[in-house]
Amino acid sequence: MEELNEETMDPLAKVLFYEYPSHSLVPGGGQVQLSRTFQALRTLGVNVSLFNAWSTPDGVGILHVFGSEYFNFEIVRVAKTLGWRVVISPIFFARNERVSRLWGAIDQFLPLRTSFGLRRDLLRMCDAILPNSCAELEQLCRIFGVDRRKCFVIPNAAEARFAEASPELFDETYGLKDFVLSVGRIEPRKNQLRLVQAIGGSKIPLVLIGEKVDQHYAVRVLREAGKFSNIYYLGEIDHEDELLASAYAAARVHVLASLVETPGIANLEAALAGCSIVSPDVAPAREYFGGYAHYCDPLDIKSIRLAVQRAFDAGNSDELRKHVLACFTWERSAKLTVQVYEEILKDRQNENSC
Repeated sequence: MEELNEETMDPLAKVLFYEYPSHSLVPGGGQVQLSRTFQALRTLGVNVSLFNAWSTPDGVGILHVFGSEYFNFEIVRVAKTLGWRVVISPIFFARNERVSRLWGAIDQFLPLRTSFGLRRDLLRMCDAILPNSCAELEQLCRIFGVDRRKCFVIPNAAEARFAEASPELFDETYGLKDFVLSVGRIEPRKNQLRLVQAIGGSKIPLVLIGEKVDQHYAVRVLREAGKFSNIYYLGEIDHEDELLASAYAAARVHVLASLVETPGIANLEAALAGCSIVSPDVAPAREYFGGYAHYCDPLDIKSIRLAVQRAFDAGNSDELRKHVLACFTWERSAKLTVQVYEEILKDRQNENSC
């Protein structure tokens, strides 16, 4: 792909960002990815707006969809009928690929359209697919049969401001330092219950930060946490709040014991703040962090405990911080995204000239 040339992208080709409306009710990593990419693209001079169902601007060239769930099929279909180019950031990784491929094999014999079939057709309709990792790209090809020629890896990232964070605000507010931190929505996928069971009763303080998006699961997590004096739940802290960055800076370790991550923006942010990190042992995380992280089996409480202990003993990691700062910034990801936009708009111009 050619080097970025900000002058070559048609300034009249507006880009619309779209995510399924209900996602905004429980914001997480996908919303951070959308908002930070949006801001970085605007800094580069790209004419990008958020999709508004009540007011569609003229001159739209690209619809950029975040999330590949089946319910995004219709918006992609309509965009294609309007002649727009469609780019999708799938935010997908199947922990059990065999089951997903089995669904694909079964789907072709079913008389009705399924969620699997809609997702497959949605991906195949898109002009460009932007997985966050090579591992995600390979899964999309194997499970959904997408054309790898229209796939371009755009890594997730973190804001450089986390590298400048100070622990003082968090220390003054909560009186906590040198602890293990886990930032994420309280829900089964984030697996906080096993994390609490792994660390509860030990000499290592564990701080949980995140919105209770699954109330029944949150009750179980907090009931279990209440059994131990070394577990602290601080509720939700807004992503823009300086207190969150300060929490990262005050922590010794950040852990995501999630069932799956691609690779987990919170770990990237924590790494920039100097934390040693624990990640589920999944291919996207290995791709991002390599030997800098400590890995666990998220279904094994003992494995989580041992990984956290290793990370805690290792302490803060300046090498990991430098690695993330060099490779995973929103500015870099935005520049790669612009290159994809230019590529598919150039293809459209070639079609129109035939």
